[in-house]
Amino acid sequence: MKTRNKAFSMVELMIVIVIVAILAAVATPMLRNRLEKAKWSEAMAGCSAIATSLRAWAAENSENSAASEPENPEDLGFSVHDLDGKYFDRDDYEITSCEYDASTGELLFTITVDGDGENGAPEGTLTLTKAEGENTIFELEDSSGNTTTF
Repeated sequence: MKTRNKAFSMVELMIVIVIVAILAAVATPMLRNRLEKAKWSEAMAGCSAIATSLRAWAAENSENSAASEPENPEDLGFSVHDLDGKYFDRDDYEITSCEYDASTGELLFTITVDGDGENGAPEGTLTLTKAEGENTIFELEDSSGNTTTF
């Protein structure tokens, strides 16, 4: 009686290896993009905290037209480490413009975050803008010059 070996042939193993390599080549860029977006979400949270503080500042100063507009997060009451995270720290955030019209109650602002690539941070610039008559918009320009709007 003959016994038969129960094993995979070399051709079957090569086919499986090729399929796994193709799947890995397709999945790697998608995962890399997800990691970058996850890192930028930290900056979005920081910008949102600053925007909320700007709105509170505007509400507190609604009748004080002489109040000076905040130029940095410290002017809004943030302490030294409030905006420090894993990828971005306080020095990466900047209030580039802030205008409050006490007569109409409209607050217009632009907050930028610069990703410098240090400590694993992504490279690029995230901008949170509230323009006249528009919703608040996040705009991300990565190191390649590609722009994404959220």
